[in-house]
Amino acid sequence: MTTVFRRTAGSGARRTALAGVTALTTALLVMTLPVHPAAVATTTAPPLAGWEAITDTDGDKVLAPGVEHFRYRETTPPPGDLRHGKPRRELNVLRIDPAEGALRIESSYGRAAGDAEIVRDQLNRNENLPVAGINGSFFSPEGRHAQAAAGEEESVQSYGATVRDGVLLGAACNPDKASRRSLVLQYGVPYITEVSTSMAVTSDRAPAAGGPVRQIVDDVNRNPGGALACPRDETDGVGDKDPDDPDDAEGRKYTDSEGRSMTAYQDPTEFVLFNDRYGMKTPKPDLNPAIGSDNSEGFEVVIEPDGSLTRPSTWSTVRGGKDVPKGKHVLQVVGTQPTAWLKEMYAAGAELTLEQKVTDTFDGRDIPLDESVDIVSGGHRLITNGVNKFPGNRDAQGNPTSCARLVSQGEQIICKDSRTVVGVDDRGRTVLATLTGPRDENPVTGEADITVYDGGFFADVTKPLTQLGVMDAINLDGGGSTTLLIRQKNDDPTDTAANYRRYSGLTDLKHRPVFDTVYVGLGGELVTPGG
Repeated sequence: MTTVFRRTAGSGARRTALAGVTALTTALLVMTLPVHPAAVATTTAPPLAGWEAITDTDGDKVLAPGVEHFRYRETTPPPGDLRHGKPRRELNVLRIDPAEGALRIESSYGRAAGDAEIVRDQLNRNENLPVAGINGSFFSPEGRHAQAAAGEEESVQSYGATVRDGVLLGAACNPDKASRRSLVLQYGVPYITEVSTSMAVTSDRAPAAGGPVRQIVDDVNRNPGGALACPRDETDGVGDKDPDDPDDAEGRKYTDSEGRSMTAYQDPTEFVLFNDRYGMKTPKPDLNPAIGSDNSEGFEVVIEPDGSLTRPSTWSTVRGGKDVPKGKHVLQVVGTQPTAWLKEMYAAGAELTLEQKVTDTFDGRDIPLDESVDIVSGGHRLITNGVNKFPGNRDAQGNPTSCARLVSQGEQIICKDSRTVVGVDDRGRTVLATLTGPRDENPVTGEADITVYDGGFFADVTKPLTQLGVMDAINLDGGGSTTLLIRQKNDDPTDTAANYRRYSGLTDLKHRPVFDTVYVGLGGELVTPGG
């Protein structure tokens, strides 16, 4: 079997520490992280109009060489909101300069790519115990089968392209139908772009009745039958449309397990690939009762490293409920034509060649699927080449902008949400930021007429970031997912779990499980320009 990429043992153990945004390729020499990194110095927060620095013991500090943390509180609450001395919104900023220390900026999931976990657990599962981290990709729970066992985890899928250490975990949105961007971390350097993904399987045997030997793979590590919230690309990456894809531009509305209104872009004839990062049982038919396109019994096979197809004797003829063997793939299909094709290839002893490709659609460059690359599924691009794309809360027609959520109060519509942002400033430093406020589920008591503000418009975070010199920035998952954690000193040397303090809001809410994280950790060989 041939593939378009190969991975080495211990993938993800080597990265490059960079100075600024210079894309160097020196291999990372992993360093042992101290048991509890303490703040090594204090630093002065840059002044921001409309914000005051929090200068208590948890305020401005250097978390590690090259990693600064600034906390701000707005000087004046938004008009009509949180009056009478009630809590004001908070802005937290991490500024990361690899020229000042050996650092690694990467993304990570928890125990399994198909499962959601809180940021703290994801950071603690990382062997390097990161200095700090934030939540990352947009994602959605996939639904729960009516016969799900008690305690069985609900799988999740990202809304767009996600990659970890060169392993593709989710396909890109169709750029014609969704305005999502991606955060690419290559050799630890972040940049924002739009990507497309293409996947296919090619058999070395032709079907007996004729027909294609090559089949387009619709996605990876998700329930076949319906992409959630994000329509997938309907081509193979070179303009060849999948003839089996229906025109489902509007999608089907349904309410997910968390009570949110969601959209499923249904496709009852799909090929979906699962890799061993998935870490969950493969989906059974009718996993999501709200959509009908995943009901097919379908078929699934193991693709061995040499491309041969196997089915352990314990597997039933119906797809689902299987573990992906380590180092292998499982190909699952739904629909009459895909099922007939895969069953014939399996019976004929065919070998399949996998193709997986990620392309930067802005410059047409293929992004290498090797251990130097992570990709996080983002949303709107907030700042581009120093230009604030959201300078105000309303557009020229007076319509509210950045409406991640709409909260109606009489005739007034407020677009507001907690915000999670990653950017790069004019000195090439990476900036991680969160904007948060009191949450809707913790209203200010005793004053029913007061609006409980939750974060803000995009403009409320882009304005202070442009003051900090941020040149490019992307919006990641926000709302109740917004989380920023900073590692604290742990006085118990026998405690292998790090103590992380949450800086994601002004109330101590239960942490929400998320798809993945973006973190900064120690490790690497300090590299300077020209070095």
